[in-house]
Amino acid sequence: MTLSKPSSVLLLEPFHVPAGFERIDATHLIHKHDEFPVDFMAYAAGLIYAKTKFMASRFHSAPLGLAQVSAILKERGIQTSHEPFLLDAIKRQLADQEIERRIRGHDYDEAWLSVGSQDEAKEAIRYAKILKAIDPSKPVVLGGIFPTFYPAWFMEQPGIDAVFRGPAEDAVRAYVAQHGRAAKDVPGLCYKRDGHSIIASSPAPQPDQSTLPPMDLAGVCLDRYMKDNPFANVITSRGCPFACPFCSHAAYWGTKVQYRKIENVRAELRAFEDHGCKAGYMVDSAFTLNEAHVRRFVDAWRAEGFTMKLAFETRADHFGKDMAALCKGFSPALAWFGGESGSPAVLAKLPGKQAGGGKKHLDDLRTGVRHAKAAGIMSGTSWVIGLPGETAETTAQTERFILELMDLGMDIADVRNLQIFPGTDYFEHAAEWGIEIGDGGIRLDKGRWQEAINHRIPTMTAGEIAAATRRIQASIAARWKASPEFPRVMRALGAVQFLARCKKVATALRRESAQA
Repeated sequence: MTLSKPSSVLLLEPFHVPAGFERIDATHLIHKHDEFPVDFMAYAAGLIYAKTKFMASRFHSAPLGLAQVSAILKERGIQTSHEPFLLDAIKRQLADQEIERRIRGHDYDEAWLSVGSQDEAKEAIRYAKILKAIDPSKPVVLGGIFPTFYPAWFMEQPGIDAVFRGPAEDAVRAYVAQHGRAAKDVPGLCYKRDGHSIIASSPAPQPDQSTLPPMDLAGVCLDRYMKDNPFANVITSRGCPFACPFCSHAAYWGTKVQYRKIENVRAELRAFEDHGCKAGYMVDSAFTLNEAHVRRFVDAWRAEGFTMKLAFETRADHFGKDMAALCKGFSPALAWFGGESGSPAVLAKLPGKQAGGGKKHLDDLRTGVRHAKAAGIMSGTSWVIGLPGETAETTAQTERFILELMDLGMDIADVRNLQIFPGTDYFEHAAEWGIEIGDGGIRLDKGRWQEAINHRIPTMTAGEIAAATRRIQASIAARWKASPEFPRVMRALGAVQFLARCKKVATALRRESAQA
């Protein structure tokens, strides 16, 4: 395959509402006759709003990866365009005819698609088919975490010409620079030659974050993403040194943490604030690993006078009293810690959580929750059921520990079945972990993957894992229901339901708020 330099690239993020999520409707948010009258995560969102006025009104914002790629292409004199299908796809299924009509409104030489989930994989194939029906001569190129770890599968699909494996920033620079030359010289590029797929043996290397330009948010239609209840996704670093065996972040972004230029982060935050953003989420793997970096962020925040509420993820062992006080400087709504398990026996087998036979991690969580509470920051934790070594007793230990943390002031606990993702150590070395993976490839009929269990361990069946998860969620819900905040949260969710049903009232209130 010989590359030709495109003059314009259409950047797309195929999106499909995951199976089951279409049932979540704000007009029927409250179910009066259920034991717990609202969806588990909807109540968590309502609790955050009741305490901080932080409202996660969307689970997506402007696509940061495509915004970075757009900036790099424009540096090389290549024009870009973007069609924000997501804004409509989160509400309804888009017909092929609508997708085709909207794509035809763009002038482009190549179409590049970002694929980050099982559901987006299915949509990417559909979009590729539509793109080829419009013009079979224009290349369709895929990137993102799923094509990185399943390159051969994607290259077998009709309509897909090439795949970027790994972070695309440096690969894109090489792709553009190699025009008129062989595709084999582009790191991480998979392509077709004489009807056969050539699969890159390894992903592209991690880009040097200090060499990257500010994200081109305008190039991915920031104005359109910010029209209604704008929500910001913010990134200040890439990579994670801990490489938890169930997490795909380090597998994709590497174990070396790189910090983005603070002036780039500052400019992006300013763009979000200028568009009326009141809330956002920091997608760093662990925001507080480096005190100097956090201090630079807080200094920039104060200098600009930003007011939006952010939530961030970090590790409890990197959230001491001084760090909590430092983070208080940008008034975050929520600090989120990875709990994983409340059982020392399970933690003792989990890299990054093994110190003191797993007991140090539990102590770190206790102190992290206390420090967050003292700093006036809400705290949340995530838990995984079905880890190697899990038993009925270890799940009971996790349940008791979560309730203990709630007694200490923790606000939210998110409990999920273990999901084994491609590229993770659990996936690549399943047998060594005593894990049997039911299906090692993409299954487009898999359904709601967030609830599916795609593995087996010797000590628990899939049914037992799912039952334990539901039991722990029910215990958390019961604790919430007995809390003094419960009536206030339900009133807030009732107001959301009312506004969803009375759209004219909601529109009038938003206009009045914008003018105030």
